[in-house]
Order: sequence, then structure tokens, then C-alpha cells
Amino acid sequence: MEILLETLTLPGAALGPQNPLPRFRDPQHDRAPASDGTLTDEQLAGFGKHTGARLLPYCAQDRFSFDKPMRDYPVIRMENDRLRALFLPGFGGRLWSLYDKKLGRELLFRNPVIQPANLALRCAWMSGGIEWNVGQLGHAYSTCDDVFFARCTGPDGRPFLRMYDYLRTTGLVWQVDFHFPEEDSAFLAAHVRVINPTDRVAPLYWWTNIAVPETGARVLSGCGDVIYINPNTLTKEGTVHGYGAARMPHLPPLGNADVSYPENFPYSNEYFFQNPPTDPAPWEASLYRDGFTFVERSTQPLRIRKMFCWGMHKGGRNWQDHLALPGQGAYMEIQAGLSPTQCHGADMTPGAVLRFTQCFGSMELDPALWSEPDWDAAVRCAGEEAEQVLPAARLAEWDQAFTALEDAPQAELLHAGHGWGALEQRRRARMGEPPLPGWPEDGTHTVFSPEEQPWAELLADSRMTPLEPGQLPVSWMTDPAWRPLLTDAYRTDPSNAAVAAALGVLEYENENWDEAAAIWRENWNMQPTAIVCRCLAQNSLRKGKEPQARELMRQAMALQGDASHPALAAEYLTMLQAQSRWQELWDAFSALPKAVQQDERVTILAATAAGHLQNDEFLDRVFAHKFAVIREGETQLTDVWFAAMARRKAAAEGRDDLAAVEQEVRATMAPPDTIDFRLTGR
Repeated sequence: MEILLETLTLPGAALGPQNPLPRFRDPQHDRAPASDGTLTDEQLAGFGKHTGARLLPYCAQDRFSFDKPMRDYPVIRMENDRLRALFLPGFGGRLWSLYDKKLGRELLFRNPVIQPANLALRCAWMSGGIEWNVGQLGHAYSTCDDVFFARCTGPDGRPFLRMYDYLRTTGLVWQVDFHFPEEDSAFLAAHVRVINPTDRVAPLYWWTNIAVPETGARVLSGCGDVIYINPNTLTKEGTVHGYGAARMPHLPPLGNADVSYPENFPYSNEYFFQNPPTDPAPWEASLYRDGFTFVERSTQPLRIRKMFCWGMHKGGRNWQDHLALPGQGAYMEIQAGLSPTQCHGADMTPGAVLRFTQCFGSMELDPALWSEPDWDAAVRCAGEEAEQVLPAARLAEWDQAFTALEDAPQAELLHAGHGWGALEQRRRARMGEPPLPGWPEDGTHTVFSPEEQPWAELLADSRMTPLEPGQLPVSWMTDPAWRPLLTDAYRTDPSNAAVAAALGVLEYENENWDEAAAIWRENWNMQPTAIVCRCLAQNSLRKGKEPQARELMRQAMALQGDASHPALAAEYLTMLQAQSRWQELWDAFSALPKAVQQDERVTILAATAAGHLQNDEFLDRVFAHKFAVIREGETQLTDVWFAAMARRKAAAEGRDDLAAVEQEVRATMAPPDTIDFRLTGR
């Protein structure tokens, strides 16, 4: 068996610098998804809990393009006589490939490229392989970021691979230990441990997302009861989804279509298998017409299973091509989670530990046994075969053995993540608190990047390097445990904008809005800076003071001058767009440096103004551009396109019933593939 750090070369789009502007959490911590009345009381428990958008202290990763030159990526190879697993440590530890050497077959959907797209909490996300999602609805904060990998050794001398990181939003420590349970094992095991080392109740969220080929597939799990999303609630990004309960293989919106075949979905959707907590080893399988079956199985409490597909409509096909290469992106996801849907939340009490083991591999199953219309018979057949190749009792034994290895020391650090866990260890030591449980103490995690450096400086010297008027900070901290350190530094020097901005952001994110605004105003009165002006503008918006917010953002832009940051420009234009100030938006865009104008988000915002101002020359250039940053379900550009086509059609036909013309256009014309990424085709 081998565990080695190597290099993977493939086409990939680069991630640009992250967005330094603090994006404050939704004050509604719990969303209000709708039930159509079919969900049980048990299924409604925790519905919408902890699902309000939350990003800080992380920053958005929203700068990337569609250019994909050949690039080298660090990859960790874990291999035995049967399987070869490749992990991308710079992309959240995604299992990029799981190859069965005996079958001569890739078990997952292995994306031929790395193409970030706007689908996750921090914006950037990519498709393919297996993704490990901990912490918050909307994919992991680390899904396109570095995490730690280390080679470990058990008492018997057998090596295994450990992935781990520190979750900055809630202070959780998580790790996944990867094992080949047997020397020639046909299954890769992932043993998960999540620790809440804080004295606070923390939101609990885990979903394992597994991308597998979609063509010709059927998806089965051990329970026929599912919760699905009503497609009428998927029309736009940000829409509150509505849910219903049904019995497989049919969903009410699709009549008699057998939805265990994902290719029967005309639109993007998902459903959740409600496997009971009494099932000792829930499973899910993706079955193919050549007899090959991908199967995964786990111990409790990872009991819920899910199917996600992009649908067969134009927008869904565009998404798959966009995320991979044209004609090579047909995938779906089978997923495993802790709660009835991803819009359900749970709590993790102080000191609590979550653990489970999940295994990934394959089995052979005659399609004649599982492709019959009798869904229950197909499930029995697949379940019996899963029990043969991966018995529940054996999985329980493995889980017990892997639990005993959770604290095995590292033999070698293979890839370093960020220094936030080390900073937390250092903060705890300074405050006389117990060390961070589950975190290595061998001194290999104390190299701080520019993002962590201001906080290391604060810990060491009780100060931060001041900001220039147009300079933006590189990172944030929102854990209340850092409040005393920031408060002391602010009292020492309230004119230091770096400290004032940081303390204000910590207070604001913890919903002490008035205290934060007072700090920012005091500092702003001493010496205005772009970041403090911007934060005050956000506070003015929250209070409904739109003219004041615009003036503050104008000042923030002026303080940056020709060095205007695309993120600040996009936020200013977004504010003008929300207030329908189209000429002002266009003028502000026109005054930006050309490099900032070419930022994709800035261009999209300018297009909304150009549509109202009937600037067709600009619009046609925009419609022809291949955008990388369009959000999942975003319809800004398609709405502009429909309106522009309707206006042109009405002018050509001499009609003045523009609303009716636009309805005709929407019914008969399709936007260019470059901008059409709608979820339902409507």
C-alpha cells in the first residue's frame, strides 16, 4: 500500500484573489422553507434551522475565468492492490478519482478539467469526485481551499491517510481518516470525526456529495419514502424552496415518470431518501446497464440519502458542459447526510463528538434484476447484494477499529492548510484555556500566511499594522473569543482603521449592530478609509437609509481612486441596481478603470443598466461573452436578453404592447448558451 504526494496536470481555471469585503450573515438564522402539508411532524423537526446564509469570517472566492490552460495541482495518491484513490488537497480534499484496477474502471465521475463556478457558500465550486461538506448549507467553506493531509500509522504498522481542518465559523475540529480496511480491499473507507471543543452549542451539518456518471443510471436506496423539492420553487437563485413527501418511484410533479432514473427529470431537482435511524447501515447505489454498480454504505447517524441531477432542459445541460467540457459533463450526485434534507439543521452540544464510517466501492448486479418496473423488488435485490459485498456487521467492526485510531499521531504532514487552527491554539494558550482537542501539537502548523499574519501580530504585540485610506484588510475574525484582544487594541489606538474595522466586523457579525456602527463612526471621523466607509454604508442599508448608503459608497470608491477594487465596485453598482438608478449605475461603470470594467460581475451589473438605457452595442458584446461567474439559478442576463429581444421585435413590428411581446419571446426564443444557466428552463 502506498500514500504519496504527487502532481496532477490537467486543464484548469485559476482562482483569483478572494473578495476582501466582509459579507455579513443573514439576520434570519433560520430560513422558512415551505411544506405542502405532506411532511410528518418528525420530518418537520429542525426544518430550516441554521440555514440562513453565513460566510464570515471566510471571504468569498468570486474571481475566476473560463480560461483553462494546463496546470499542475498537488494530488495525494492512496493505493492498494485493488484501488487507486486521488485526493486534491487544494480543493477541500476532494476525492478526484477512485479507480478500480481489477475492473479497469473509474468508479466516480472524474471531471477532465478544474473549472470553478458560482455554486457555493464562497462562490467557487467545481464538479466531480467526492466532496466532504461540513458546517453550513451551501457546500463546505473549504471546497475550493487548502486542507491538511497527513500520513498516519496504526499500532500494527499499517499506514492510513488523515484529512483535517478547523472550522472558523463555529470552532469545530473535523477530520476524515481514510483506510483500506483490508490489504486488497475493494472499498475505500472514510472514518469521520467532528468535535465541538467550545462551550457553545454549534450548528451540526454534514453531507458527503458523490458525483457519478448519469447516462443510463438508476438510483436506489433502502427506503422508498422521499422528500422532494417542488420545481415551481426553483425558478430563481435565492428562492425559498417548497418541499413535499412522496413514495418512490413517482413524484407528483412528474406523474408516472420513474424518477429513480435521473434522466427522466426535465428540470434540475433532488430528492432525499428517508432511511430510518433503526437501519444499522444505510446505503445508496447507482446502477448501470452493463451490470456495474457504484455503492456506498455507512454506519449511523449518517442515514439520509439523496439524488441530485441537473435535468435534461437546456440550462441543466449547459451547466454540465460549463463545469466540464462540452459533451463530457453528464453526471449526477448521490449524497449522504445527517438530516431529512439539506434545509434541516441540528445542534451539537459543547464537548460533543460526531463519528461515523462510510465506505465507497462497487458491485456487479444483473440489470434484469433491477431494471424492472417493480421499484421495491429492485431495492430488495440491490440491498441484498450490498449486504453480501459489504455486510453491516463488518462495517460496524471497521468503525470500531477506526475509532480506536482517531488520535494516532502523524507520521508525515503531506499538505498544509491554513494557520487558523494554530492561531486558535496560540490564543487558547495566551488566555490560559485548554488546548484545541483533536488538533496536532507538533509545531508543524505555525507557518502563517498574509491572511493569518495580522492576527498573529495581534496575539504577539496587541496591535495591528494600520491601513492606508484605500487599502482593504485581507482577513476577518468573528469568534467572540477574540473580542478582548481587539477591544484592548482599539482602546489603545482608536484611530487605527485596521483594528476599528476588525472589531466592528466582529461585533456586527455577532449582531451587536449599534456597537459596531459606533466604532466605525468614531474611527471614520478621525480619518476616513474605504473599508470603514463601506461598512457604514452596509449599516445604512440595513436601516433603510439608501441616500446615505450611496454617499458612503461613493466616498469609499473615491478613497480607492484609480486602484478601485472590483469587489467594491461591484457592491456599489449592486446598490445602484437595487435602487433602479440606471443612469447613475452606467455613469459609475463608465468611470471605472478598464480592468475593473472587465470584471465579470461588474460587466453583468452594467448590462442591467444598458438594457434599460437601450445600449444595444454593449448588450450584444455581453450576450456573446462566455461568463464563468453566473450564479446557479441566476437570471439577470437572461431577463435582460428577453427584454432586449422583445423591444427589438416590438420595434420591428410596430407594436406598443411590450409586455405581450416579451411573453411571446419567452415562449418561442432561447437565450444564448453563454448566458443561459436557468434551473427550470423558464
